[in-house]
Amino acid sequence: MLRPENGRFPRPQVGHAERVSTLGSTNVNWMAEPMTPMSPMAVSTGMVIVFLGVFLVTQSAVVIAFVMSLARVKQPVSDESTLPRATVLLSVRGPDPSLAETLRNLMAQEYPDFNIHIVVDHPTDPARPIIESVVKAAEPGRVTVSFLREPKATCTLKCSSLIQAMGELEGRCEVVAFVDADARPHRRWLRDLVMPLGDPSIGATTGNRWYLPERPNWGSLVRYFWNAGSVLQMWLNGFVWAGSMALPLAVIRETGLAEAWSRALSVDNTVRQQLRKHGYGTAFVPTAILVNRESIRLPAYVTWVHRQMVGAKALRPGWGLIALHALTLLTVQCASVILAVVAAFSGDTAVLGVALAGLAAFWSLSLAAAFLTDRAVRRAISSYEDTPQWCPRSTILKMVPAVILTYATYSYVFMKSVFARRVTWRGVRYDIRRTGDIRLSAYRPYAGSNTGKVEEANSVI
Repeated sequence: MLRPENGRFPRPQVGHAERVSTLGSTNVNWMAEPMTPMSPMAVSTGMVIVFLGVFLVTQSAVVIAFVMSLARVKQPVSDESTLPRATVLLSVRGPDPSLAETLRNLMAQEYPDFNIHIVVDHPTDPARPIIESVVKAAEPGRVTVSFLREPKATCTLKCSSLIQAMGELEGRCEVVAFVDADARPHRRWLRDLVMPLGDPSIGATTGNRWYLPERPNWGSLVRYFWNAGSVLQMWLNGFVWAGSMALPLAVIRETGLAEAWSRALSVDNTVRQQLRKHGYGTAFVPTAILVNRESIRLPAYVTWVHRQMVGAKALRPGWGLIALHALTLLTVQCASVILAVVAAFSGDTAVLGVALAGLAAFWSLSLAAAFLTDRAVRRAISSYEDTPQWCPRSTILKMVPAVILTYATYSYVFMKSVFARRVTWRGVRYDIRRTGDIRLSAYRPYAGSNTGKVEEANSVI
């Protein structure tokens, strides 16, 4: 029989198992049983929702910022006496469908003091008769036509042409503008590009291209949506487009641009690289956005956009941003598709609904972003460009599939470009050994027929 010590019974010793049992008899069961971990499906669903949400918010912010920047565009006012002497450089290889119109528009520029220098790839080039027939109407001394004499083996033919033209500039030239053969510049294009160069911190001004195809086939629709996204990314990251660009001659010489072009695959990315090295900024000129009405077949588009990607990869600084964007798009969509497939096979209708809703939101936002950007671009250039409604009712049903096809081809081309060491541009092959080491495999004159049916844009990137 136990006796009390000091008036109290001793407290019995309780083992660990008994403690758990004792605690289990109280109202604090949460201390005895661990929390059930989230299933892999729930974790995956949460991650996909977060990724989609961040991407959709970021993309929406970029589109809104771009649209607002275009809405603030005002008609520039300039004193003609302050506009410097300018030279417009045009490199031609092959008969672009818009070549004649581009030449006539260049000759009709509302600019007080300028000349045009055209470098044709070869005397037998089928573009030659087109050029000769148009420039007959030019003022004396307005247009100079030369032929590429010595194509360099370490860069593209376009870079070789521009380097040759730079060496032939007249002494009075102060500003050099660059245009593509399919660009169709409006009458104030040169004036609008040159005016912001009065700021000494600006090394280059640039516009961009905007596709409004007359025949909206699958290739043209995919290129339209790809370009809508590309314009946003180029504006956000300060890229330039050599099809509508101007630089002070002093900046070209200071930055060693001609020397850099002698080892380049991309005209545009080389400009950005050299400007950044020397601390110059770029200025985006909305009224220098030029409309392209040409159509393209889907296989030709894939070849064309692959060349854009490989040209960007040839210069590492710009490639990093492009790769990050492409990988983000690829990850978000693939994760959503995989989640939807797994949910469908496991019978989880709730997760399946979330995944499909996320994909629908992603593609719908892309469609809306393209249309909002299209409307803003049309408004910005409406005083210069005739921008008709190019999309008939029969094409509307193609829009969503075209958006999906755009992302599919973009992902395919990106993965292909990562490992590409060779690219073909207008019948000439270039080998890419490493950054800054380009080799023209074998030069030959343009072999296309003189029909004006050129499927590819004149710019490398």
